[in-house]
Order: sequence, then C-alpha cells, then structure tokens
Amino acid sequence: MSAPDMDELCPRCGAIDRPTLLAGTGPHACKAVCGHCGRFLKWVSLISPSERVARKAKARLQAMQKHPVSQKQLDLLRDMGDSLSAPETMAEASKLIDRLLTNKNAPSYKKHR
Repeated sequence: MSAPDMDELCPRCGAIDRPTLLAGTGPHACKAVCGHCGRFLKWVSLISPSERVARKAKARLQAMQKHPVSQKQLDLLRDMGDSLSAPETMAEASKLIDRLLTNKNAPSYKKHR
C-alpha cells in the first residue's frame, strides 16, 4: 500500500518514490518505509491534522480545569478592566480572557496571550 504523501527521498538508497505503509509498533498506527530498500522513513498518523488540533485543545482545557487560576491571569483580567468576575480555575479565566479580547478587540492586550 502506498502512502498518500508526496514522493520521499530515501537517505539509504537514494530512491525518490512514494513510501510504503506498514503496520506500526507500540502507539504508532502506521510507518512509512522505502519501497526499494525497506528503510524506515517516518511515522504516519491516521488522525487528520484538524482532529489532532481539536484533541489537543480538548486535553488542554481539561488540564486547565484541574488547576486554580494563575496570578498572571488575574493580573491580565484586572488590567483589562474586569473586576466583577472571580474565576476559580485556569479554564474559566482563559474563557473569560478570550471573551474580553473578542469584545474589546484591543491589540494591546493580545501580546499577553
């Protein structure tokens, strides 16, 4: 089976061709190898780049929900003029900061992100 990627240069034999996909090992689903000499070229993910981004964002949000709000987040909220909210977690503070940035659309605050 051929990889859907563009042609790859094999560092061992110098062949320029589409790699062959084989079953991966351990946590890797697939690996691309040179179709001429069998040298390993790279790991291939079965997950699309957009799905990887979505999974990473979800994991980040879950991790931030486990931690209390940071002092930097509180300082930024105060600097943005928000004195009413009292977020308890990093996730709540992050959502509030994003909402304030969207509403204010102030480029001077974007450098803090």
